[in-house]
Amino acid sequence: MNWLRKALSPHNRPWIVFALIVLLLLVGAYWYKRAFERRQEARIAWPDGQALIDREAVTKLKMERSTLDFQLLNVRKKYPVLTSVTAASDWSATVILSQLDPAVCESWRAYLGQVSPPVIQSDPSLQTFSALQDGYESEVERLARDAFAKNKPARLMNIRTNQFSALFSQSNFVEAGRRFDAAASTLADAQTVALRAAYWAAVAASVTNLNPRLSAYTLATLGAQAESDSLRQQLKKVDEKLVALGELPPGTAGQAGSLLDPERRAALRRSKAWLLEQKDFFILGLCAAILGFVLTLPPDLRDRRWLKILASVGLVGLGLLALEHAAGVFAFFACLAVAALLAALWTFHITLLLSKVLPETADSAGPTGKDTFGLRPAYEAAQRGEARVALALLKPRLLAEPLDYEALLLKARLQRQLNRRWGTKRTLEKLLSKSGLADIQRQRAEELFHNLDRPELACWQLGGSEVAVAGPEPRPESPTTPSEEPGEPECSDV
Repeated sequence: MNWLRKALSPHNRPWIVFALIVLLLLVGAYWYKRAFERRQEARIAWPDGQALIDREAVTKLKMERSTLDFQLLNVRKKYPVLTSVTAASDWSATVILSQLDPAVCESWRAYLGQVSPPVIQSDPSLQTFSALQDGYESEVERLARDAFAKNKPARLMNIRTNQFSALFSQSNFVEAGRRFDAAASTLADAQTVALRAAYWAAVAASVTNLNPRLSAYTLATLGAQAESDSLRQQLKKVDEKLVALGELPPGTAGQAGSLLDPERRAALRRSKAWLLEQKDFFILGLCAAILGFVLTLPPDLRDRRWLKILASVGLVGLGLLALEHAAGVFAFFACLAVAALLAALWTFHITLLLSKVLPETADSAGPTGKDTFGLRPAYEAAQRGEARVALALLKPRLLAEPLDYEALLLKARLQRQLNRRWGTKRTLEKLLSKSGLADIQRQRAEELFHNLDRPELACWQLGGSEVAVAGPEPRPESPTTPSEEPGEPECSDV
C-alpha cells in the first residue's frame, strides 16, 4: 500500500482533485451533447413544438397502421374472380380499347390533372413520364372524339407502337409508370378519391359494353377499388396522427411503409445544426453560480469570491457555445480547455474541503515529510509586510494539516492585518473547536478572539522570536510557542 500512500499524499492531492474535476466535466459535456442530439431529434419530429409522445398511443396507432397495410395488400384476394389469369388478360386488352370512349378520356384527363402535380412534387424523376403520358392522353382523346375516323382500334395501336412506343416498351418508362400509379394510388383526399372512382366507373361501363363476359370481373374490380380507397383514407388519418406525434416525417401521410426509421432520423439529425436555448445558459449558469457560492462558504475561501463565480459562469457559457459550433476533435479540445480552466479555478477550494472530511494519508516522505510544509517562509513573508504572500505560503501546510495550531494562529493574525474580520473570527472558531489544545494554547486563542475588534494590540503582532523558531525543526514537547511565554504581555496596548 506504499504506492497508494504516495499517490494520496497531501502533496499530490491537488493534482488528483484537478484530474477528477476535468474528468467529471468532460463526462458532463458528453452527456449534454447527447442531450443536444435527443433535443434535435425531438425538434425534427415535432417541428411545431408539440408535447411528448404518448408511447401507448403510438403503439396502438402503429398496430392499427400495420393492420390497414395488411388489409390493403390483401384486398384483391377477397375477390376470387380477380385471380383468373385469362380474365385478367382480357380485362387489360379491353381497358386499352376503352380509352376510345370519350367519357373514359374525359374522366382520365381529370384524374391525371389531379394526381400529377403531387406525384411529381414527391418524385421529380417522374416529370418526363408524366409529360409523355399527358401527350398520349391528348392524342387518344383527339382520336376518340373524331366522329369521322375509321378503324379506331388499329389507329390506337399505331399510336401506342409507333408514336409513343417508348412509353410502353422502354424499361425505364415502364418502371416509371409503375411508380407513378403506386404514388397516385396513395393519394386519399376526398377530391382525388372522387375523381378516381369516376374514372373507374367510366372504364367499367365501357369494358362491360365492349365485352359483356367481363361484367363479373368488372364488378369485382370496382369493389376492390372502392375498398382500397376506403382503407387508404383510414390509413391517411392514422398517418396524420403519427406525423403529429413525430413517428412519420411531414408530408408522408398515407404512404405505405413510410415510418421514420433510425437511419432516416440519423440523416435528418446530421443535416441540422444544434440550437441552444436561453434556458440552457440560464440553468447551467445558475448551477455554476450556486456551486461556486457553496464552495466559497468557508470564510477562508472567500478571497475574490464573486470574481471566481462570474468567471465560472462565463466559462460554462463558452463550453456550451463550443458544444454547439465545434465538431469532432475540435469540440473535444474546446471542452477540455474549458474543463481545465474550471478545474484550475476550483481545485484549491475542493481540496481544502475534502481534507476536512477525508482521513489523512501518511506522507511518503516519512517522518521528515512534514518539513516540506514548514512555517518559516510564511513567517518571513509576514515580517516583510507581505501578508497575502504569507497566506499563500500557509496553504500547503493547512492542506496537509487543516487544524494545525501554529498555522491557524498565524493565519488568523494575517487575516486581521488584511482587515478580514469575518475570516479571522472563523479561523479562531476553528482553532478553538480543536480538541487536545493545551491550556496556554486555548488561552491565547481566546484572548485573540475577545480582542478581535482591537487589532492595534500587541497580541496581534508577529514577534521576531517566532520567525527564528518556525520552520522544519521539530517543535519542543511543550505545547507553547516562543510567543506564548506566560510572562510576555501579549495583549497590552501598543
